[in-house]
Amino acid sequence: MSADPITIAVGYLRVASGSSRKRDRSVYLQRQAILRYAKINRIRITRFFADHACISDITMRQGLSDATAYIASGKASVLVVADLTRLTRNLEDLLGFVGQPTFL
Repeated sequence: MSADPITIAVGYLRVASGSSRKRDRSVYLQRQAILRYAKINRIRITRFFADHACISDITMRQGLSDATAYIASGKASVLVVADLTRLTRNLEDLLGFVGQPTFL
């Protein structure tokens, strides 16, 4: 019986504005959640990308853009977030994001 292959992925963290202590805690919690999920599901996180104090427009986030470019380059095949709200809280933006050619 062979083991399932390990999936190569990147983690994405989004941190809203707030106190430095609050932002640091958010980064820590998101990172831990992603690593826990990855361990359970045989996923290797090769890199983390982040947007700090970011704007709500999902298309203007440099960290997210860099993460999707990394996936498009073939260096990873999956984007892992701690919670879907870390991508967006807007269903229309979420559907537009997952409909990008990178994810089809």
